[in-house]
Amino acid sequence: DSISVLVAFGGSDPANMTLKTLRALERLSKPGWNVLLVVGGANPLLNKIEAAAEASDLNASVLSDVRDMARRMLRADLAITAGGSMHLELIASTLPSLMVAIADNQTGATKAMGEKGLAVDLGWHEDVTEEDIASAVLALVSHPSRYAEMVARLEGYESPGGAHRVAKAIVERMSRGSS
Repeated sequence: DSISVLVAFGGSDPANMTLKTLRALERLSKPGWNVLLVVGGANPLLNKIEAAAEASDLNASVLSDVRDMARRMLRADLAITAGGSMHLELIASTLPSLMVAIADNQTGATKAMGEKGLAVDLGWHEDVTEEDIASAVLALVSHPSRYAEMVARLEGYESPGGAHRVAKAIVERMSRGSS
């Protein structure tokens, strides 16, 4: 089975999760898989990541400083990412994902995504092992019903308030102004 995996850990990936994730995917020995490692322009390990991708048995490629992330997400079957604001794009693109918190301000979104079944919350980066990543990937892709359930949750998800809350606030404000 061929699967397309998008790996993205932000602009600099201070936790070095990109390489850890590549090694985790190699543990699964899935040579038909396509792995796209999106590396931010501020990542000091770009050359090392490129070398690891080149040496990998997986069909792994590296792109740096990507400007068309939405298009990349729509082409992927699974994402493994940091838990930052990218979670909004993952929801919008209905892309099942595994998320890792690599900064304190990501723990809330990562946990919420996991609790709502919109992603798999792998937790805090220091606690996440290659085995944890490999096991979570396998658990999701080898159970089509679990994968389909996550896609359905993503498709049906409405942000609490979101655009509706903004529209309601505008209407209320306009009503008050005209009375």
